[in-house]
Amino acid sequence: MVICFASGALHAQTVTGRWTTIDDNTGKPRSIVEITVVDGTHRPHRGPL
Repeated sequence: MVICFASGALHAQTVTGRWTTIDDNTGKPRSIVEITVVDGTHRPHRGPL
């Protein structure tokens, strides 16, 4: 059981990085969201394209 938990933790993905938001109606990019970690807390920063 411990081995299964450890192997799952090794394959975990992170949400940090730059992401593009897409408009549901037009399908076009709307903005870029950058997610960073500050003092152990995930913080989003949104900006224009």
